[in-house]
Amino acid sequence: MKKIIILLLAVSLLLAGCQALSNIKLPKSLPGLSSGEDTGGSGSISAYFVNPKQGGSALKDYPFSPVVRIKSLGGYESDGQVCISGLDREIFSGFSGCECMSFKQEKDESGKFEHDDVSFGPYTLRIKQDDRKEHVVSSVTRFEYGNEIKANISISRDAYENTGCTASINSATSGPLVVGIVEQETIPITEDIVTLIFKIHASKAEEGRFILEENLNDQCTPLSSEKLPVIRARAKGFPTRAPVTCRDVEITGNDVTVVCEAKDISLIDSSGSALFGDNYSPEVIFELRYFFETTSSARFTVS
Repeated sequence: MKKIIILLLAVSLLLAGCQALSNIKLPKSLPGLSSGEDTGGSGSISAYFVNPKQGGSALKDYPFSPVVRIKSLGGYESDGQVCISGLDREIFSGFSGCECMSFKQEKDESGKFEHDDVSFGPYTLRIKQDDRKEHVVSSVTRFEYGNEIKANISISRDAYENTGCTASINSATSGPLVVGIVEQETIPITEDIVTLIFKIHASKAEEGRFILEENLNDQCTPLSSEKLPVIRARAKGFPTRAPVTCRDVEITGNDVTVVCEAKDISLIDSSGSALFGDNYSPEVIFELRYFFETTSSARFTVS
């Protein structure tokens, strides 16, 4: 008899739990998590030597042409320049000491990126017996890049009852910055007007450093450290006529927060009717834009 009573109690608890779960509305997406859409790759600009390869060699009887392979691994179209240095001009005849070439990464018709092989030289090798040793060629790649974040925001028809209004990320392209979450705060101005504030939290995720836009085309010169690089942001596809402004953010560390503000959004029209229905959650796009620098090198021998 005891076993039957315990069994009946267990079944009752299970049914009650299922009923409670059925009343819970689970979110379609959580802040910072993708809903399964294409996030646009998992990196930014890849730049590395394919000639010479690390640990490879150059032959003295043939012209020597260093090649840096460039490819955008994220979802952002980009342009910039790559400069090489480090070669001994007495051995690699024709090399000036620093040479730079520009590149552009654009999506093809299928929406993908093809690599761009940036070639330097050719240089003539003037080799003596004691020059048959290890050499190093280095590159500095500077480029414009960015992140595109698609997020559903929320606008409540009641200026004061907006505790459930938040933002959730649908997708975010990768880059030197990785976006974590987008926070939304609703500020009542009057009972019919609100201001929305969005905070985009991101962290540096790649080896390299942020640079000033004015340094993008500098060639093999030390960069000024007097100014701080900045992130510029904008919002696109916002569903109201209210102006949306985003503040430039100076980069001082690995973590940054970009703030965008939609001011004085009216919740009613001229006749006093509500402009937004319940659970109004349109998708908007936030775009972050900045400039970045990476380095690479290849150690090789001459034979």
